Amino acid sequence: MKGFEGYEAFFADNYVGVVRTLWSYGGDRGVAEEAAQEAFVRASRDWRRVQQLRSPVAWVHRVGINEVNRHFRRRNALWRAISRHGADDLQPPVDVAGSVSLHAALRSLPDRQRAALVLHYFADLPIVSIAEVLDVRPGTVKSLLSRGRDAVGATLQHAEEATDVH
Repeated sequence: MKGFEGYEAFFADNYVGVVRTLWSYGGDRGVAEEAAQEAFVRASRDWRRVQQLRSPVAWVHRVGINEVNRHFRRRNALWRAISRHGADDLQPPVDVAGSVSLHAALRSLPDRQRAALVLHYFADLPIVSIAEVLDVRPGTVKSLLSRGRDAVGATLQHAEEATDVH
């Protein structure tokens, strides 16, 4: 198909990694797969433009992260609506084990810090690409990574100390 040269290889080379990144970011494999699919559909639709970008995979990550955020905003809005209409005994789903893990520590971070950490450590994107995904300056990415690492470390240390006491 004219205009799609290179897209199939791009998809094959990057789909699994994008799903892993989005799964790490959002903590839900199904949501990650749907978000990645939507991001790659958009990339295929605009492939002529996307392939010209400095980092097409960073663009796909950005779209995917936006889709994951959209999913959770909708879910939270649903829970608020249910709560307002008298279903006080319903609670949002929680982790079965209820324990603090790396994922829980990541989920406790603000979206931009979480995205920076996941894109850097799970997607192995360079600072410049992360800055492009988050639409911030590289120095901001470095700051987000530093603060995010500190927060995750403190959360994990606190959880470890709490389990050692019992």
